[in-house]
Amino acid sequence: MNTYGVIYEPNGFIISILKDPSASTFPIDTCDTLTNEYNCQVFTTDEELTPDSHYVDAETVRQVQDFPAITQAVVNENGEYTITLTNIPEETLVTWSDNFVSEENDGFLECVVAFPDKYRFLLKNVRYFPQEVVVNV
Repeated sequence: MNTYGVIYEPNGFIISILKDPSASTFPIDTCDTLTNEYNCQVFTTDEELTPDSHYVDAETVRQVQDFPAITQAVVNENGEYTITLTNIPEETLVTWSDNFVSEENDGFLECVVAFPDKYRFLLKNVRYFPQEVVVNV
């Protein structure tokens, strides 16, 4: 069994992990001063925890998963192309090709573009590994 001191954001994103913390290296009392921005907790598990492979959900450490299959569609209507991505999990941050960032909570994203090109969307969600979706218009 491994013991970890974990500092994480309210959404579950792990900021820092300290393996085998002692009271002097991971003082839980100090975490009380971080409660506005971060949560602190000690976990014991058989797994090897890393910020890239785990997140915290309801005070339980969980493994990050692959994104569900994201469906894409392109419709050309009078020279305007509508890109639609569906099956996006709630609370997913999407970075668009022009670096605009949106939070998607309704399962889909739709945008209109004026010319054919490759459009990239980077999807990030604490529960999933980041995924890039490339749409060829």
